[in-house]
Amino acid sequence: PTKHLSNLRQETKNVTDWLKKRVQWMAVRIANESAAYKNLSNTEDNKITKFSISKQKNSIALLSDYTATIIGDSIKIFVPYLVHFDLKPEFTVSNGAQVYVGGEKQESGSSTVDFHRPVIYNVVSSNGSSRRYVVSIYNSGINVLYVNTPGNQAINSKETWIDGTSVVAYLSDGSVNYDSATDKAQIKGRGNSSWNQPKKGYNIKFEKKQSLFGLEKSKKWCLIANYSDKSLIRNKYASYLGNDIFNAEWNPHFVCIDFVFNGEYIGTYTLSEKIGIGTGRIDIQDIADVEEYLGAGKTNKITDTNSDGNKDLSDGGFVLEVDARLDGDFAFKTSKNVPFVLKDPDEVSTNIQERVKEIVQNAEDVLYGNDFKNSESGWRKYIDESSIIDWYLTNDFCKNND
Repeated sequence: PTKHLSNLRQETKNVTDWLKKRVQWMAVRIANESAAYKNLSNTEDNKITKFSISKQKNSIALLSDYTATIIGDSIKIFVPYLVHFDLKPEFTVSNGAQVYVGGEKQESGSSTVDFHRPVIYNVVSSNGSSRRYVVSIYNSGINVLYVNTPGNQAINSKETWIDGTSVVAYLSDGSVNYDSATDKAQIKGRGNSSWNQPKKGYNIKFEKKQSLFGLEKSKKWCLIANYSDKSLIRNKYASYLGNDIFNAEWNPHFVCIDFVFNGEYIGTYTLSEKIGIGTGRIDIQDIADVEEYLGAGKTNKITDTNSDGNKDLSDGGFVLEVDARLDGDFAFKTSKNVPFVLKDPDEVSTNIQERVKEIVQNAEDVLYGNDFKNSESGWRKYIDESSIIDWYLTNDFCKNND
């Protein structure tokens, strides 16, 4: 008991000493802050003449050096990808002047300040006059994605995945949304004509399904460069129309991000859900799975999606893309010379290939036939009327040149 009492007394003394020092520290800060407010007067003796943040002093936060714009009593620095807000700014003031933040004296290049919000800098001249500056160091206000390949390896191919890639997703306030850590990702190039543009797109693939920025979990994600869209919002706008206005059964969701690749700020991108069959994506019965179940006699795993009383390939779905390059494992042209590529499933049997071509060709024949308006056997048998109208309006509103 005596030992415990002694320990308690010592702990009480430690806490009391800490509180005294804390009170003294606060008293000094309050006194400094009060003194700065007493003699507010903008003169040549209490000016900040230069304000900057450097990569050398802030290596975790910055990829390069930034110099502030000073207009009157406003000091601003814009760092689009900023996610670490504890910074050591460097500044130059009038001869003999001292700088305070919240009553605490600041030293250029060594004092750390939290810039999550605008900060008041008080500059006090040698004669006691003071001046207030509002310093804002801010980002784009959108989320940020950091991607690093092993050895900063460049991405030169749309076919070859780079293994061991790290991915860290930050919210605009600097909090971590996702960190790949040991769950390394893969990355490669993406796009058709866009791959030849200066700002390139990329595909990311994780070992396990991951959620980024609140979107549905998935292994596969797309980074769209939007190089030809100088507004950078057409894809995002199309997603908004499809999901929020037209209430599509499924439409890719997009998140605008600032992209940092191998320590270099690349620009503003759109992170997109990758189009494909699956839960949280195009939720249909994969035609390749249907064929597999039929072959294995596992018809109990097949859903009669078209309600015709039979379980066969007609119950399976697939995803097509109109692609003049015919760039895919299975591609074909219709009798009207429209080029199609099967996107999902990507590897299928000859039987499925023939089934897909038959469905598409039948739809085209009816569309161009004399009886295409027939409510039962016309084009509406193959194409959902409301979705095709929404699709057309979305492409028109967003000026989709493709």
